Amino acid sequence: MNTTQKFFGEVKNGQLGVYDRVGFMQYLSNLMGKVEIIVRYPFKYRTSPENRYFHGVICPAVADKLYELGLIGSPDPLIAKEILKAMFLKQFVEINGKQVIYVTPTHLLSTTQFEALCTQSRMFGDLDLGIYIPEPRKEEMKQ
Repeated sequence: MNTTQKFFGEVKNGQLGVYDRVGFMQYLSNLMGKVEIIVRYPFKYRTSPENRYFHGVICPAVADKLYELGLIGSPDPLIAKEILKAMFLKQFVEINGKQVIYVTPTHLLSTTQFEALCTQSRMFGDLDLGIYIPEPRKEEMKQ
């Protein structure tokens, strides 16, 4: 049984206010025993235009150049995406004394983190590959 529920609110002067107080209280009335409470700032999800920009502009441009340079076997944007993730989203975790590397999936990135990935990818294109990748048009990113 999944008992996880998400509620939103605000903290003012050290006090938590819940927007849906009635729903929150009803939810609590169905629980018994120990619980885990997590408080964090709301996660801002990316828009479809932001995703289209990364997958439709950045990844194809990088893929074409890497292919042209003979560094990958086909100009596949998915290969370029994996390369960019490996370059800029690499994380380390220690398991039983061994350092393990993993790459954060892009769907877990906040808008700010995703924008940083796009900026790093454009800079990589410019400085390392010698290609110009245009910045997104701000009016399209807000849709």
